[in-house]
Amino acid sequence: MNIRIKIPDKMINNQPYTIREYKIFRLHKDSATNQATVDENGKVTAVGNGTATITATSVSGSYTVTVSVTGKIPVEIQKLTIEAEKETLTKIGESTELKVKIEPENADLQKLIWKSDNEKVAITDENGKVTAVGNGTAEITVTTEDGKITASIMITVKVPDEPTINKTTSFRRLRARSVKQTKTSVTLQWNIIKDADGYFVYGNRCNTGTKSYKYRKLATITGGDISTWTQKDLKKGTYYKYVVKACRMVNGKKVVTDTSISVHAVTGGGKYGNAKAVSVTQIGNKKNVSKITLKMGKTAQIKAKEVKKDKKIARHRKLCYESSNTKVATVTPDGLIRATGKGTCTIWVYAQNGVYKALKITVK
Repeated sequence: MNIRIKIPDKMINNQPYTIREYKIFRLHKDSATNQATVDENGKVTAVGNGTATITATSVSGSYTVTVSVTGKIPVEIQKLTIEAEKETLTKIGESTELKVKIEPENADLQKLIWKSDNEKVAITDENGKVTAVGNGTAEITVTTEDGKITASIMITVKVPDEPTINKTTSFRRLRARSVKQTKTSVTLQWNIIKDADGYFVYGNRCNTGTKSYKYRKLATITGGDISTWTQKDLKKGTYYKYVVKACRMVNGKKVVTDTSISVHAVTGGGKYGNAKAVSVTQIGNKKNVSKITLKMGKTAQIKAKEVKKDKKIARHRKLCYESSNTKVATVTPDGLIRATGKGTCTIWVYAQNGVYKALKITVK
C-alpha cells in the first residue's frame, strides 16, 4: 500500500490555490507495529489483524490515514525437519514412515513433495513412506510446493547376505534311516545338518504292483538339533517310504537345503522284515575290510550285502553307493571304485531302509 498526502483547496496569502502534491518529508505511524509497517516512501505493509494510523508530515502540516488489516495473514514455513522411525532397513520390501516437523508450528500448510535420489535402493510415496528395494543408500528429500524449503535424510538398506543353499539330494549330506519298526509304527533317524533350523518329513505307503502313492508332508519339525521322528497308527506288515528334508530360515521363509535319499521300511507283523546292517565282504582283493589304499587310476570292486534282522527282505531298491568326494574317488551304481585324485574320501554303502557301511578310501 502506497500513501500520498494532498493539500486540499484553500487560500494561501489570500490567493486562490489549486490542489498540489507536496513532497512528504517525514512519515510515521501513531499505532503499534503489530498491524502495519510503513517505509520512508509511504509503502504500508500489513503484518497483523487490526488498525494502524499512518501520519504524513509535510511543510504545510500533518495528515493522517487509518489503515485496517482484516483476514488471515499468511505465515510462511521457515524450516522442515525429517524424523524417521528407522534409518536402516534390513529386508527387501521393508518400510519406514518419515514424519516432518514444520517450523513455525502455526505456519500455513503446503503440499509436501517427496523424492528419492536412488530408487534402486529405496522408493517413497507421496506421504513419506519409504520402502527398501535393494542394498545401498538413498537420500530422501521433502520440499514445500513452492520449492523454497527442503530437508533430507539418508536411508540405508542393508540386507544380510543369504546363506549358501546346497539344495542337494544325497546320502552323504543327509543320512536318513529307519532305526525301529513295530506293527504300527516306524521311527526315523538322521544326522543333524549344520545351520539347519528344522526338518520336513514326507512319506506314504510304498507303491504296489497295482497302485502308486505320492509323497505327502507328514511332519514339520522345528529345531535344527532334532534328529528323530516316529510315525504311528500304521498298518502292520506294510512297507512305507520316507524322505527327510532339512530347511533353513531365509528372509523369514523356510528354504529346503538338503534332501535325503528315500527310506523304505516295513512294519512288523508281516512276512517281510528290514535290514539290520550292511556287510562289506570284499574291496578289490581284500576281504572283510572297511578301508583300502589305491593308486591313481586304479579300480576296486566292492562286494556287499544286506544283513536281515529275522525275516526275508522284499527288495524295493538294491544296495546303493555314494562317494563323499568324487575328486578323490568315484563309485558306480554297481560298487566299482575308481581312484581319481590324491587324498582321502568315504564311500557309503546303504540299504533301502537307510542302514549303511562307511568305507575309507585313500588315493596316493
